[in-house]
Amino acid sequence: MLFDEFPETLLTCQHHVSDAYEVPFTVERASLYGVGGIPDVRMDGVASIVGAGSPSGAYAAYRSAFMARMEQTGGVSPVSITGDFSHNGSTLSATASFRLVDPVVLADLRAYIVVLENGIVYGGSNKHVTRAGHSIPVTLTNVGDVVELNHDFTISGWNMNNVEVIAFIQTTSGNKAIHNGRDLPATADFSAYMAVRVAAIPEGNGEAEFTGTISNIGDVSDELTVTLEDTFGWPTAFMLEGEGGFHTAPSMVTLSPGEEIAFYLQVTTDADVRIGSGGVQVESGNTGTAMTMLARIFNGSPAILVVDDDANRNDEVFILDALDDIGYLYDDWDVFFEHGDTPPTAAEMFGYDAVLWTCGWRLVDQVTAVDAQNLMAYMDTGKGLVLISVNALAGSMPTAFVEDYLGVASWTNDVGADEIVGIPADPISDGIDFVMDYPHPTTNKADDMVPSAVGTVCMHNDLGDRVAMRADNGTARSVFFTFGVNAMTPAGPDPNNAATLLGRALDWVYQGDSQDLPWNETAPALSVIRGVTPNPVAQFGAGRGTTVQLSIAGAAADAALTLDLVDVNGRHVQRLHDGALPAGQHTVEWDGRDAAGRTLSSGMYYLKLHTSQGGHSAPVLVVR
Repeated sequence: MLFDEFPETLLTCQHHVSDAYEVPFTVERASLYGVGGIPDVRMDGVASIVGAGSPSGAYAAYRSAFMARMEQTGGVSPVSITGDFSHNGSTLSATASFRLVDPVVLADLRAYIVVLENGIVYGGSNKHVTRAGHSIPVTLTNVGDVVELNHDFTISGWNMNNVEVIAFIQTTSGNKAIHNGRDLPATADFSAYMAVRVAAIPEGNGEAEFTGTISNIGDVSDELTVTLEDTFGWPTAFMLEGEGGFHTAPSMVTLSPGEEIAFYLQVTTDADVRIGSGGVQVESGNTGTAMTMLARIFNGSPAILVVDDDANRNDEVFILDALDDIGYLYDDWDVFFEHGDTPPTAAEMFGYDAVLWTCGWRLVDQVTAVDAQNLMAYMDTGKGLVLISVNALAGSMPTAFVEDYLGVASWTNDVGADEIVGIPADPISDGIDFVMDYPHPTTNKADDMVPSAVGTVCMHNDLGDRVAMRADNGTARSVFFTFGVNAMTPAGPDPNNAATLLGRALDWVYQGDSQDLPWNETAPALSVIRGVTPNPVAQFGAGRGTTVQLSIAGAAADAALTLDLVDVNGRHVQRLHDGALPAGQHTVEWDGRDAAGRTLSSGMYYLKLHTSQGGHSAPVLVVR
């Protein structure tokens, strides 16, 4: 509300800590102020409003502090700021200049550049969420003195259509006053964005489709040339929004400042089992700036992302060798060596059918609270997780993740496992019985787990402790091994080898639509949304619909029933079905639009099924 009242005067930043959007810079900012309560609002770096509650409820307190600072400063600053930023799809480059314009003494100065993103879906739609920041100490003594701050930021899962950059200068001692801040304009000609860059065609001989947007973020009209990067090795074509069909020849489109257009990429594969990469290139007619948007297709296999989170070890080799034996195709995200000790974000996991997160013999900081938040967002799209993490339950994983996604209600740490024993007829562990061979006694850290409402014990140790869990929360599946899979004999006879165990685990989390009952089951006990295909929903235009699968129980048959789509704030978007259905399995088609026939913006939405048995919901991710 305050921002709406003073849009030309006020800049806002949401520095998240202890959640999925915590980054080193936000921790640094919290440390500067010694923040202990959340939310903690600092007005102009000076006035502190701690635990003020909702923005609307605290409006009066915020406004009072703002007006007090305006009265103290007269609404003017002794430092002017100029600068700009640009990006090429992988790197955002920003520069800011700070000039002293008034004869004042400013001690302990620090200059900042901060990258923000709007439209974040996290407990509601958030604005001005801090994605990254950089600062340096500076000195401004005499009128006319200038210091410059330049920095390159690595783009990591950001929606560049929603990114903004600000610069500010602050005294870091005493009252920590911010002396000036401003938005930095984008100097790039355009931005190009592809929300989901991974697709799988498990059976081969299929069609993969990707969608994205191209935006003119410059100050003048620009004629953009879009060219196919035909490096997939399969028949590939694209089209721009408004064109009559897919083609391979370059397209040229003129966009006015602020104008946006969608592009669509289509690839038809054969039976060859492999990963192919390709995409489209966009080039500015004004400056010649070019950007390539690449996508990956897993053909003949589900798309598996292996997150190698074993610090500076090579424990993942055991896992990768097992996947090679299975024949699954995978990408290997080496957290320590290749990604600066940074695990993938939810956006970087979107598109993969399953994530296999392995921590090897790492005993601390295996899966952090931020990692868990990202995994929950990923799994909310209906995708699966296999987690191999010794001692993880002794860490900082949030309760919601442990109970509702891993299927664990409570546990006892470090019971150990000298032998692993399967459960007859279990889809993962049936027939398994192997002796463990640990590299050191300290790595024998298996935990005993009590299942939550969504969990099922799937393996025991030799003492009967429950050391592995599989879970199905109605949207996504997971398998959680609390023992080090690396302690197995790699080449043991079936089923006592890593390839069989991991193959079964991946098959279970991947197969079906995350329900234990087969799709043709005619008498489900509860009425639920069984699945959404495809999900994420990529809007390619008319005729390319989305199918919602419903299971209607006998207790809810032939009675009032509605299926609605709402946004993350609970606002109604469209009613997809209104009327009784018989018991059994049903499908409802949706064209990806709202009740007025308008194309939905990218983001998370929710399907809400209401029957006489109650309600059931399922998330739907829309990308353009």
